[in-house]
Parts: sequence; C-alpha cells; structure tokens
Amino acid sequence: MIAIELDFMDSISEGKRNEQAAHSILEALRINRMYSIEALEWIDVRSFFEEHGCVVAGKPEIEWYRTAWSALEKAGLTCSGKLGSFQVDLSTVKLRALCLLAMYLGVYQAAGESSDLGGYFFEHEPGSWYLHSLNVEMEDIWALARRAGALDTESPSYWEDEDTDVEQLCDIAMDLAVDEGDIVYRALVEHYGGNEGLFVSWWNSRLTSDESNSFRSIIASADPGNGTLEAWSYVQNGMEGFWWN
Repeated sequence: MIAIELDFMDSISEGKRNEQAAHSILEALRINRMYSIEALEWIDVRSFFEEHGCVVAGKPEIEWYRTAWSALEKAGLTCSGKLGSFQVDLSTVKLRALCLLAMYLGVYQAAGESSDLGGYFFEHEPGSWYLHSLNVEMEDIWALARRAGALDTESPSYWEDEDTDVEQLCDIAMDLAVDEGDIVYRALVEHYGGNEGLFVSWWNSRLTSDESNSFRSIIASADPGNGTLEAWSYVQNGMEGFWWN
C-alpha cells in the first residue's frame, strides 16, 4: 500500500457517504495540498479475485476485475485513513472488494442456473473464506459492526465479547459489504459511461477469444430462457440482490 495525492476529487461518487468524505477531504486540502492516506492496490487483491471470482476456464475475467478496481481507485474508494474528520477503515475497503466480487458473480445468479449464462455459476463459499482470503480480522469487523449499529453488545472490546461468535460476525460482514454496493456501482457506471457500457464489459469479460460484442448485438441475440435479458435487468437495476443472500 502507498501514500497517494488526492487528485481524484472530481471522480468521487455522488453517494451520500462519499459526499461526506469529499467534503472532509476538501476541508483537509485547504490546510494541506498533499494529504497522505493509504491505498489498497490491485496487487493486494488480485489473488482474492483469482481464487474466488473467476469461473471460466483460463480466468479471462481477471482483466475485468483489474479494470473495475482501477475505477474504484479513481473514485477514491480504495483508500483508507483519516480524511479530515471522516475515517475510512482498511476493512471497509476490503469489503468493497468483496462487494465487487458479489456484484460480478451475481449476474450469473440473476440469469438463472438453467440459462446459458447460469451454467457457469458455482456454489459460493462460506463468508469466512472470503474474509480470510482478504486478511480481514474478526476484531476489525466487530469494531465496524459496533460503530455501524449492526452489533448489539455492551462489551468494550472484541476480546471481552463472549456473546458474539465468528459466524455472526461473518454474516454482519456480508451485510456491511452489501451496504457498499451503491457507491461501488456508481463508480463502475461512471467508469464505463453508463449501465449499458457496464453490462457490455461484463459480457465480454467472460470470452476467451478476441471477440467483442456491442450492446445492440448482445440484446439482439437474446432468447427467452438464455439468461441475457435477466442479466441485463440485474445490471440495469444496480446489481443488487447479492448471491449470498
């Protein structure tokens, strides 16, 4: 992870949370033009996407994840640290990686397992596997959940909490990842110039050849039951309804 200059202000998402972050960053930049924070780089998450996010032989999808992560970088969503009065935890950034994975694979779920597209869909893994792969500590999830009001506990620390177990925290982590869906989706739509461009990027990312399809050609070839229209509807409507729910 590296310290970077915050030159991504114009590309920050319009989501409510990022509006708060943007305001805090601008406030900090008035005091100091260079404001150092830490960024979770592509090299830090590549193995996670390779292990859990690729379902086609040869893993052609990894290029889509790389480009998508770059889109999140431009939107300021891969950075952690204290941004003026706004604190972004590293664990939150890692949950955005988990959110991105779920959004991508969720297209297969939306298409249906009996469809041409759904034939690629495999059973997802327990939440603890994903968190372990991202090196997310349960102590950090406990703190995030407590601060977000998602955990009802009187304990002052994770280590003193005898009522909260790992399985419960994993479920909470999945919910917290879902909460990041809106700003992640907005960053992707902005990067690809609209949800049509985002859908086309997903469609072509699965291909192992140099073939590239346009939105018009993809929709024109759609047949009832082949999953294309269901996949488009999923992307068009915000890529909500994650496949672990």
